[in-house]
Amino acid sequence: MKKRILLFEANPQSTQNLKLNSEIKTIREVLGSARKPDNFDFKERLASTYEDLQKYLLRENPHILHFCGHGSG
Repeated sequence: MKKRILLFEANPQSTQNLKLNSEIKTIREVLGSARKPDNFDFKERLASTYEDLQKYLLRENPHILHFCGHGSG
């Protein structure tokens, strides 16, 4: 059974930019070098809002959620 990994990113305009490209590249490289790389299904959901989170969690049903982001008040 594939392990579903969902990277969820939220970066409000008023916050410092995240270095997501390098983080996503590192994750993909690590998963690709695993003993059985086909056992992973990695998806990214970028520029998301908090309303998107529930929708993506229900749709993707991930085993692992990797959150990258900043919050705002």
